[in-house]
Amino acid sequence: MKTFTALSLSAMLSSFAWFASGGDWSGMDYFTYRGTTDKAITASWDVVEGATYYEAKIYSVDHDYETNLGKTETNRIAIQIPRSGHYVFMVRACNDLMNPPCSEWTESTDPERASVDGKPRGWWVYGHVAPAGIPTITKEP
Repeated sequence: MKTFTALSLSAMLSSFAWFASGGDWSGMDYFTYRGTTDKAITASWDVVEGATYYEAKIYSVDHDYETNLGKTETNRIAIQIPRSGHYVFMVRACNDLMNPPCSEWTESTDPERASVDGKPRGWWVYGHVAPAGIPTITKEP
């Protein structure tokens, strides 16, 4: 039975609204991408030989729930953060002709499989609600 190799995850800034800094959760040092929920980031991973598609999801650390991001045939996906909080990105390689059809999930917080700027390091995303725009006051007739 053929198995998939470990995936390597990275995140790229896809909007100037996102910025990055160090972070800490459960005693672990993670790189934190921060930004507003109205902007997306792009997560990418190594292409896995034999994979015909990938499944992706995010886990809300603060609210303890997972959101499936769906399937993709490419090795990247744009993530739109659904609400404020910390999120861990997860991906796995799949091929329906294999048994089992998918690899184990790889998490962005795993420093053995994740990278930041090409260097091994776990990462996660912190999104907060976008601020309101400048109020406009109009005089009624």
